[in-house]
Amino acid sequence: MKKIAIKVLKITILLFLVLVVIYQLLLSDYNPMFKRDDFIAIREEINKSKNEDYRPFLNLYNKIYVPSSIKFYSLKNSKLGLPKEDCPCLDVARYYGANNLRNFKIPFVKVLYTLKIEKEFKQEDCLKLILTKADLLYGNKGIKEASIYFYDKKLHDLNERELLELVIMLENPILYNPKRNREIRQNKILVYEKFLEKSK
Repeated sequence: MKKIAIKVLKITILLFLVLVVIYQLLLSDYNPMFKRDDFIAIREEINKSKNEDYRPFLNLYNKIYVPSSIKFYSLKNSKLGLPKEDCPCLDVARYYGANNLRNFKIPFVKVLYTLKIEKEFKQEDCLKLILTKADLLYGNKGIKEASIYFYDKKLHDLNERELLELVIMLENPILYNPKRNREIRQNKILVYEKFLEKSK
């Protein structure tokens, strides 16, 4: 019985080591997947946007969302609970890059892209790309343009409620459009305001 237990332990350790080596190889620069144009484009876009200054927005955003690695990210991500889990690097892997829609028909590519992005960048770097590129209606690309369009102010001049409206717009720009759906948007704002008040 003791011999069987030792054999099982050895096999388990060996399998674990093999899995670690495979994982490291999959995320290494030797993996040809990370030489594809779409992944290179993602990396370049993150590098371009990571020095953007979104401080007032991020201060509020980080009270509502908890950045989480894809390794620990719950795909259920309950829309009812606050603060909400968020994996910006997963969102970047989903939505950016030249050929990603075709590429992501292959299983697990999205996850591997996300793991590789997380290895090279912080969640905040990924979030800054989203804030720079997000389509916020009426031809507005990113929250800086949206700030000027909707409020006629620069992002740093917005008050907390206006910043909150932009946070909500990121979730669903059409549903929470500041020019339409006022009642739905107002209800969402009240939920978040109550949460922020309690967390002070």
